Amino acid sequence: MMQSQLTVHQDGSWFRVNDQERVDLHSRARYRVLLQMLVREHLRDPSATISLSAVICGVWPDERLRHTVARNRAYVALCTLRKWGLEGLVLRTQQGYRLDPNLRVTVVDGQELPPVAAGSLEEPSRPAEHAIATAEHAIATTEHAAVTAEHACIEERTSHEESALDEQRALHSMRVRRIELPLCEDRPEALRRLVG
Repeated sequence: MMQSQLTVHQDGSWFRVNDQERVDLHSRARYRVLLQMLVREHLRDPSATISLSAVICGVWPDERLRHTVARNRAYVALCTLRKWGLEGLVLRTQQGYRLDPNLRVTVVDGQELPPVAAGSLEEPSRPAEHAIATAEHAIATTEHAAVTAEHACIEERTSHEESALDEQRALHSMRVRRIELPLCEDRPEALRRLVG
């Protein structure tokens, strides 16, 4: 089986697998960062992996995301890189993610740009961009629904707690009255005072 070759620009702005068309990432900062992380780790140690939490922290460093939302975004980003040409080359292990250890990776600078086939920068990415937008919208909708449900639960819990507190106060009041009644010498008079 022929060993695959991945050529990547040093700033992650494009990549190319074997002799396939170049994939442009100029306007896709998150994917550039993710690709650079995978390449850097591969060049350091081809068998090393990047954990999902490291992916999240590296690609979305300044965003405070709910765990499920962050995880979904990372999955979408990794899946998208696969769809754009790294299928079978971005691998998942029990420890995290990595490039295929047998992959040959070459990092080039701006002077060594391989030729780009006409139209290859835009056309292949449109379906993927639509899929990403749809997935991100679904994630945002899920996050909004989760927050709304959480608020509803808090309100319901608060309402239940207030009702329980009212019941406890009523019971306490009744207990106090029961305790006070036997101590009164004139019980009918004490009852009249409590009722009146």
